[in-house]
Amino acid sequence: MKPTTKFHKDILKESRKLRPVTKAQAQWAIGECFEHFAFRVQNGNTACMDCGHTWHSDETSGKCVCPRCGRELTLETTRKQKASGKMYFNVLGMHGKYQTLRMFAIFAEMRKGKKAEYSIVEIGQYWVAPNGQCAVIGLRRSMSYYVDCFAYSSPMEIRSKDDVFADIARDFPMYPKMKIIPSLHIDVMGNKFFNMSPARCISRFLSQPQLETLMKNDTEQVFKYFLNRPYDCRMCWASYKIAKRHNYEITDLGLWCDYIKMLQTCKKDTHNPHYICPDNLRQAHNIYHKKVMAIEERRRREADIRRKEKEALAEQEKRDSFLKLKSKFFGLVISDGEIEVKVLESVEEFIEEGDVQHICVGTAMYYGKKDSLILSARINGKRIETVEVSLETLSVIQCRGACNQNTEYHDRIVDLVNSNARLIKDRMTA
Repeated sequence: MKPTTKFHKDILKESRKLRPVTKAQAQWAIGECFEHFAFRVQNGNTACMDCGHTWHSDETSGKCVCPRCGRELTLETTRKQKASGKMYFNVLGMHGKYQTLRMFAIFAEMRKGKKAEYSIVEIGQYWVAPNGQCAVIGLRRSMSYYVDCFAYSSPMEIRSKDDVFADIARDFPMYPKMKIIPSLHIDVMGNKFFNMSPARCISRFLSQPQLETLMKNDTEQVFKYFLNRPYDCRMCWASYKIAKRHNYEITDLGLWCDYIKMLQTCKKDTHNPHYICPDNLRQAHNIYHKKVMAIEERRRREADIRRKEKEALAEQEKRDSFLKLKSKFFGLVISDGEIEVKVLESVEEFIEEGDVQHICVGTAMYYGKKDSLILSARINGKRIETVEVSLETLSVIQCRGACNQNTEYHDRIVDLVNSNARLIKDRMTA
């Protein structure tokens, strides 16, 4: 997506200045991301799938060490000649004033007797500003639930949804040499980012300084609750501090936060200990739950009234428009002595015509069409077919009987209306 904010434009510009993955990072990823094999055949000939060296081994399984490259290998007796693999890894660092988390895909292609070939492609980046603002730059993905669906030829752009990137950042190996933005004053690495995406964790700590206070001074349960619910932390923080100053014991933090939000809905003073420190939290919660439900019900009724008023106004506008456009044709009757074709003169007549004939002339709002005229063909007052005439060509567009079927009078009705088109034209020019 195109960058629209100053932050997006800046990080997209800075992203182009990032250096490729270093040799040390690549070597670490090769060793960390893949299981390394030695393939052995029945006669004992063994090949290191990393460096391509071959030697004789009497072991049939377990671990071994390549005599040439010294890498510990998993020994597998097999006739396979090649293997491949794919994995992701992350690098946490800084670029200027920003915290960066870069995500890479690493590919391995291994063949007996040859040195393994590895390639690394950057798939995404998290950028976190000192104020906690966070954005993702990454490759385009196809619409799939699978992680491995990146379009590797697509450009690195701002991406709106970051769930997959967050999963990669949280679940895949992290390069051990990490750099943390200086404005973050606590050790989130030592706590393994609290089982969150590192960038998301850092962003929350930077945007919500309350979390640092909770981490240092409150229980782990309270801290983790607010860490995973930033909205509750922002909404209830002032009330929470007042409750703590009054030594109020919150027995159920989730219930208490819901209670505070209901107090705000009811426009109560959430800085008053009388409200925020109830003797019986559950009872107070239930009381205000009923009050909020009553408020919501009143809002729904008011919205329903406004909707009905709007619909009535729109319906009246349609009726007024119909009268303005078609009143000149009212009273027009075309007859051959047996069949009588008359203009429908009100919205109610359109609806009745549609109900009786089981057609959509009313529900499809044909009365609102500016360029056509609707007539009803009848014999002795009984509806036979419904006729639509074009006001541009003065000819029948369609003529339908009950359930959109033609009757035995169909051709007569069409010929009757077409042959008397001058009557319609006279009304148009009158």
